Amino acid sequence: MKSLIVLSLLVTSPAFGQEFRNTAIPNAQIGAVLRDVAQWHDMQHPDCPYQKPVGSVVIETKGDNTEEHWSIEACSGKSFTYHVAVFPTPNGGVTDSVSNVDGSPIGGSDAVSPPSSDDCSKTKARFEILNAKEDLTDEEMSEVPQLAADLAACAP
Repeated sequence: MKSLIVLSLLVTSPAFGQEFRNTAIPNAQIGAVLRDVAQWHDMQHPDCPYQKPVGSVVIETKGDNTEEHWSIEACSGKSFTYHVAVFPTPNGGVTDSVSNVDGSPIGGSDAVSPPSSDDCSKTKARFEILNAKEDLTDEEMSEVPQLAADLAACAP
């Protein structure tokens, strides 16, 4: 299981900050899922509305379902990252479920400052160190989802 997640992130790591190129969602449905992410965000932060997408990253694949982190920009350049569970439908579409990355209820998500280039460099370096390891400890494995979310928020 550990190597599956790291392998998934390794395959997708070149898409740092690139708008929705690392997602299991078909291109035709990205807009609908992004609308769901924007609505989730706007319900939590009505005083800081959604402005634009930043990027996405696949965190884990479970059969046909995927767990993803989608990053957006809202008021004053504030960054937010949300968890999106993606479930394929029989007609070739998807159903999604948006939540906070930390699992907190609606209203429990805080803004994060846009990452600096130094922060992005450190995050990328840590990610590359973990990808190079043969065996990850449970503690190192627990870092991977947050590193992936942080990388999704970094500029290309």
